Amino acid sequence: MAHAKQFRTEQFDFEDRKGHDAIFGADYLSAVSAEVETLGRSKVYLVVSGSLHAKSDAVRKLEEKLGSKVCGKKVGVKSHTPYDEVLQIARETKETSADIIVTLRSRSYTDAAKAARIIHDSLSADNMDVESMEGLATGLMDENLDAPPMMYKPILKLICVRTSLSAGEWTHAAGCTNPTTRMKQHFTHPAAAPNLIALDPQLALTTPLDLWLSTGVRSVDHCVEMLCSGRRNDDLQPLCRGRAEGAPQRGLRCKADETDVSARADCRIGSWKAMRTVLQGRVAPGASHAIIHQLGAFCGVPHGITSCIVLSPVLNALSSQRSAAAAGMRYLLSVPDTLLQAGLNREQADAGNLVKAFVKALGFPTTLTEVGVGEDQWDLVAKAALQDVFGKTNPAKLENIGQVKEILAMAKRLAQLLVFPVAASVVTHMHMRTECVSTRTVLLYTAASASTLER
Repeated sequence: MAHAKQFRTEQFDFEDRKGHDAIFGADYLSAVSAEVETLGRSKVYLVVSGSLHAKSDAVRKLEEKLGSKVCGKKVGVKSHTPYDEVLQIARETKETSADIIVTLRSRSYTDAAKAARIIHDSLSADNMDVESMEGLATGLMDENLDAPPMMYKPILKLICVRTSLSAGEWTHAAGCTNPTTRMKQHFTHPAAAPNLIALDPQLALTTPLDLWLSTGVRSVDHCVEMLCSGRRNDDLQPLCRGRAEGAPQRGLRCKADETDVSARADCRIGSWKAMRTVLQGRVAPGASHAIIHQLGAFCGVPHGITSCIVLSPVLNALSSQRSAAAAGMRYLLSVPDTLLQAGLNREQADAGNLVKAFVKALGFPTTLTEVGVGEDQWDLVAKAALQDVFGKTNPAKLENIGQVKEILAMAKRLAQLLVFPVAASVVTHMHMRTECVSTRTVLLYTAASASTLER
C-alpha cells in the first residue's frame, strides 16, 4: 500500500493566515505536542469524538502525550453544532483558564471550537447565553460576512486534527444551530481559523467510508458554487475547474479501496486546493449552501448528505438562467470526465445530472424522499434559507419561499433511471482495482427540466 507523503505548508498565502500552517501526512500526536510547545501554551482543552473516545485509543494516546497540560475535555459534539454545546466549551475554557483548544474529528467539532473561541473573547462569563450568542451571528449581518462590531479577535489558540473531507477547517467561519429558532447561523472572524491543521492519514482511516465520501461531496459543493457564482473571479475559473475535475477520480478510488491511505491523502490535498481557490477568489457560496445549512438544522439530514441531495437541483434550476452562472455551467460540464468516458450521453448530461451521477456512483441518496424529508417540512426550511446570508449571494438571489420550494420539489422527484456499465479502461486509468469494480454500474437519474427561478 502506498504511503502518504508528509509536508508542512502555510494554509494560504493571505495576510491574516501568516503563521497558520497545515501538516499533511502528519503524525497527529507529534504534531499537536510540538505545536503546543511552539505556541507556548500550557493549558489544553480537548474537544474530541465520542466514537473515537469509546472505540479506539486515539483520544487516550493524545491525553497521554499532552500529560498534565490537559485542563479539560468535551467528548462529543452533535451534528450541525448546537449553540448549547458551543457555549459549554466557551464557559469551560474560561473556567479552566485554557489557552488552547485541540479538536479531534470532523466538521461539527471544528465549528464548535471556532465559534467557542469567538464567544470566549467576545462575551463575559455571566453573559454566555443563546440570546447573546445570537447577537454575534454574521448571518444577521450583510452578505459581505463582516464580523459584528461587538466581536473581538480570538486570543485562544486552536489546533484541529481533522478526519473528514468537508473542508470547514480551512475557513475562518463556523456554522452553528440556534436551539430556539432551529436556524443555522454563521460566526466569522478573520482570526478564527485554526493555528494548525494536522491531517493524519492513518487517523483518517478511522472515518467510515460513507462519512468520508459524503463530506467529500460537500467539498465539491464549494468549488461548484464558485464556478456558478454571479460574482465569480474569471481569472480563477481555470484553477477552480481543475480542482473540481479531479474529485470524481479521487472519490471513486477511495470507494474502490477504503484502506487506500494514498487515495485519502490525495482527497485531502484536493480539498485544500479547492478551498484555497474559493477563498482566494473571495466569492461566497449560493443557494445550495443556504438550503443545506437549514436542511441539516431543521430535518437532521447528515452534513455531507445535504450536498448530495441539494447541489444537483440547484444546478438544474440555474441552468435555465441567462446569467453569469451560465459560463460557470459550461466549465462544470466537463468535470466528471470519468463518467462521460464510461458511456454517459453528453447530450443528456447537464451540470445537475452530472453531479447526480457522481453522487449515485458513490452510493449516496439524491432525493429528499430517500432521507425521509416530507413536504410538510419544506416551509420551515424555505423560510430559514431565505434568511441565510448565502441565499443573497446566489446568482439568482433567493427572494421568496416559492423559489426555495421549487428547488426542494426537484430534490424530491424520482426520475427516469438510466444504467450503464463502468468501462474497464476507465477503471484502469483511475488506478482502481479492476476486480472490485468490473461488474459495477453507475446510476444516472435524469431530472425533469427545471422551470426558471422567479427573480
